[in-house]
Amino acid sequence: MGLDQDYSMFAPKPPTKNRHVFALITFHDQSTVIWFYPRMERLKYWQSMFKERYRKFANDNIVESPFKMFWPDFARYIARLHACPGNEPELVSIYVSEEDMIEAQLALCTKIAVDSPPRLIKLFTYKVEPPDLKAK
Repeated sequence: MGLDQDYSMFAPKPPTKNRHVFALITFHDQSTVIWFYPRMERLKYWQSMFKERYRKFANDNIVESPFKMFWPDFARYIARLHACPGNEPELVSIYVSEEDMIEAQLALCTKIAVDSPPRLIKLFTYKVEPPDLKAK
Protein backbone atom coordinates (compact mmCIF):
# COMPACT_ATOMS: atom_id res chain seq x y z
CA MET A 1 0.00 0.00 0.00
CA GLY A 2 2.97 2.32 0.21
CA LEU A 3 2.70 2.77 3.97
CA ASP A 4 6.07 3.15 5.57
CA GLN A 5 7.29 4.44 8.88
CA ASP A 6 10.77 5.71 9.06
CA TYR A 7 12.49 8.64 10.65
CA SER A 8 14.48 9.90 7.67
CA MET A 9 12.39 13.06 7.78
CA PHE A 10 13.85 13.88 11.19
CA ALA A 11 17.23 12.16 11.16
CA PRO A 12 20.14 12.49 10.82
CA LYS A 13 19.06 16.11 10.33
CA PRO A 14 15.70 17.55 9.31
CA PRO A 15 15.38 19.00 5.82
CA THR A 16 16.04 22.72 5.59
CA LYS A 17 14.84 23.33 2.06
CA ASN A 18 11.43 23.10 0.47
CA ARG A 19 11.89 21.79 -3.08
CA HIS A 20 9.54 21.31 -6.00
CA VAL A 21 10.59 19.55 -9.20
CA PHE A 22 9.11 20.42 -12.56
CA ALA A 23 10.03 20.08 -16.21
CA LEU A 24 9.66 22.25 -19.28
CA ILE A 25 8.90 20.12 -22.33
CA THR A 26 9.52 21.68 -25.75
CA PHE A 27 7.80 20.01 -28.69
CA HIS A 28 8.69 19.77 -32.38
CA ASP A 29 6.40 22.72 -33.24
CA GLN A 30 8.18 24.81 -30.53
CA SER A 31 5.17 24.76 -28.20
CA THR A 32 5.93 24.11 -24.54
CA VAL A 33 4.27 22.45 -21.57
CA ILE A 34 5.22 22.59 -17.91
CA TRP A 35 4.95 19.28 -16.06
CA PHE A 36 4.96 19.33 -12.26
CA TYR A 37 6.15 16.38 -10.23
CA PRO A 38 3.21 15.39 -7.99
CA ARG A 39 3.26 17.29 -4.70
CA MET A 40 1.83 15.32 -1.80
CA GLU A 41 0.17 18.35 -0.19
CA ARG A 42 -1.86 18.94 -3.36
CA LEU A 43 -3.13 15.38 -3.71
CA LYS A 44 -6.17 13.94 -2.03
CA TYR A 45 -5.38 11.96 1.09
CA TRP A 46 -5.96 8.54 -0.49
CA GLN A 47 -3.82 9.50 -3.51
CA SER A 48 -0.93 10.79 -1.42
CA MET A 49 -0.97 7.64 0.71
CA PHE A 50 0.09 5.59 -2.32
CA LYS A 51 2.56 8.14 -3.68
CA GLU A 52 4.25 9.29 -0.48
CA ARG A 53 7.27 7.08 -1.11
CA TYR A 54 8.07 9.14 -4.22
CA ARG A 55 8.32 12.40 -2.25
CA LYS A 56 11.85 11.62 -1.12
CA PHE A 57 12.86 10.84 -4.71
CA ALA A 58 11.88 14.33 -5.88
CA ASN A 59 12.86 16.35 -2.82
CA ASP A 60 16.16 14.73 -1.96
CA ASN A 61 17.46 12.14 -4.36
CA ILE A 62 16.97 13.45 -7.89
CA VAL A 63 18.15 16.94 -6.94
CA GLU A 64 21.47 15.95 -5.41
CA SER A 65 24.47 15.60 -7.73
CA PRO A 66 25.38 12.00 -6.69
CA PHE A 67 22.12 11.00 -8.38
CA LYS A 68 22.66 12.94 -11.61
CA MET A 69 23.21 9.67 -13.45
CA PHE A 70 19.41 9.23 -13.27
CA TRP A 71 18.58 12.59 -14.86
CA PRO A 72 18.51 11.25 -18.46
CA ASP A 73 16.19 8.40 -17.43
CA PHE A 74 13.92 10.82 -15.61
CA ALA A 75 13.85 13.12 -18.67
CA ARG A 76 13.01 10.17 -20.97
CA TYR A 77 10.17 9.18 -18.62
CA ILE A 78 8.76 12.71 -18.77
CA ALA A 79 9.10 12.75 -22.58
CA ARG A 80 7.17 9.47 -22.84
CA LEU A 81 4.40 10.92 -20.67
CA HIS A 82 3.99 13.72 -23.19
CA ALA A 83 4.57 11.81 -26.42
CA CYS A 84 2.03 12.66 -29.06
CA PRO A 85 2.28 11.44 -32.68
CA GLY A 86 3.16 14.20 -35.10
CA ASN A 87 4.38 16.59 -32.39
CA GLU A 88 6.91 14.69 -30.32
CA PRO A 89 8.89 16.26 -27.47
CA GLU A 90 12.32 17.51 -28.54
CA LEU A 91 13.74 18.87 -25.28
CA VAL A 92 13.05 18.16 -21.63
CA SER A 93 14.52 20.60 -19.13
CA ILE A 94 14.30 19.63 -15.47
CA TYR A 95 14.13 22.41 -12.88
CA VAL A 96 13.92 22.68 -9.11
CA SER A 97 12.26 25.51 -7.24
CA GLU A 98 13.89 25.74 -3.84
CA GLU A 99 13.38 27.91 -0.77
CA ASP A 100 14.59 27.78 2.79
CA MET A 101 11.95 26.25 5.05
CA ILE A 102 12.56 28.60 7.93
CA GLU A 103 11.85 31.67 5.81
CA ALA A 104 8.79 30.03 4.25
CA GLN A 105 7.44 29.18 7.71
CA LEU A 106 8.08 32.73 8.94
CA ALA A 107 6.16 34.15 6.00
CA LEU A 108 3.19 31.92 6.78
CA CYS A 109 3.20 32.70 10.50
CA THR A 110 3.79 36.42 10.31
CA LYS A 111 1.90 37.10 7.06
CA ILE A 112 4.81 39.18 5.76
CA ALA A 113 6.83 38.78 2.64
CA VAL A 114 10.25 37.21 2.98
CA ASP A 115 13.31 38.82 1.50
CA SER A 116 14.53 35.86 -0.50
CA PRO A 117 12.23 34.49 -3.20
CA PRO A 118 12.41 30.81 -4.17
CA ARG A 119 15.50 29.96 -6.20
CA LEU A 120 15.05 28.41 -9.62
CA ILE A 121 17.74 25.85 -10.43
CA LYS A 122 18.06 24.25 -13.84
CA LEU A 123 19.26 20.70 -13.28
CA PHE A 124 19.43 19.24 -16.73
CA THR A 125 18.31 19.54 -20.35
CA TYR A 126 17.87 16.42 -22.42
CA LYS A 127 17.53 16.23 -26.21
CA VAL A 128 14.89 13.59 -26.89
CA GLU A 129 15.68 11.04 -29.61
CA PRO A 130 12.96 9.01 -31.40
CA PRO A 131 13.94 5.71 -29.69
CA ASP A 132 13.46 7.40 -26.29
CA LEU A 133 9.72 7.64 -26.87
CA LYS A 134 9.24 3.89 -27.21
CA ALA A 135 8.37 2.01 -24.03
CA LYS A 136 10.83 -0.73 -23.21
